[in-house]
Amino acid sequence: MTEITRQGVTVSVEPGWEAEMMDHPGKRVVLHMSNRPLPRDRSDFGGESIDGLLGDAIFVSILEYDPGDAGKGIFRRNGVPAFVPADFDPYNLHRFVLGQTGAHKFFSINGRSFCCYVVIGRSSPEPGDIGRINRTVAGFRMSVVRNDRGTPE
Repeated sequence: MTEITRQGVTVSVEPGWEAEMMDHPGKRVVLHMSNRPLPRDRSDFGGESIDGLLGDAIFVSILEYDPGDAGKGIFRRNGVPAFVPADFDPYNLHRFVLGQTGAHKFFSINGRSFCCYVVIGRSSPEPGDIGRINRTVAGFRMSVVRNDRGTPE
């Protein structure tokens, strides 16, 4: 298992998965993971790069939002979410692609707010898909990022 870390966010990447963590203007961290090769150019939610996802192909994006939103509204869930088959619907896709399904959940950890967006390359998830997604998302963790005064940001 490989680990990548950026700005206090760490993800353990399972064998057979690719992951890339980037900084993005207006967001602190954008994490992309897939059990297929990640295309070089892709938007926060995958954009056109997910068009070719078929069968058991999975794309996961975890985006960080304003820390002032942590624990509030849609970000009130504390901790990394688990997914169930009922979470997935083709109309949850950021960009509708026939034959795919998606889900998204919002959550907070240590005063930071995130969205986890998942796309599967088939119209409904199979039991093995959910297990792979939850194992992958469970590898996401973070520490409190401290500023130069030693206080949490």
